[in-house]
Amino acid sequence: YMNQPEAHAIRVRQCQVHDDLLKMQPTPTFQTSWPVVSEEYFEYADVLDAVSDFAAEHNRKRKFVFVELGAGYGHWTFTAHRALMQKVPLASYQYLMVDVVSELRPLISKLAALNGVNATA
Repeated sequence: YMNQPEAHAIRVRQCQVHDDLLKMQPTPTFQTSWPVVSEEYFEYADVLDAVSDFAAEHNRKRKFVFVELGAGYGHWTFTAHRALMQKVPLASYQYLMVDVVSELRPLISKLAALNGVNATA
């Protein structure tokens, strides 16, 4: 990990390790224990706690609302959405994703569709 030329989130590094292992013959087994404690551990905990708290007090009068500033590709929004759909499949929701890179909008729309999020501009 110390030899990588740039700093990346642990999930990116795990994908790189996986790709490198697939190139080896025979393909070795790669196993890790979950959750991986990394720089994102507390962010995952916060997102999943928000969904759990909503599910515990869920009533049909209130939407689950999630705001992601500096959204990039919307990783945390889509993580929250998938968790919400597991806990309260019929919940209404509203997401606000903000980023300065407007060129990401088409890709975010595609990711929203892939994750089952009803998106508006």
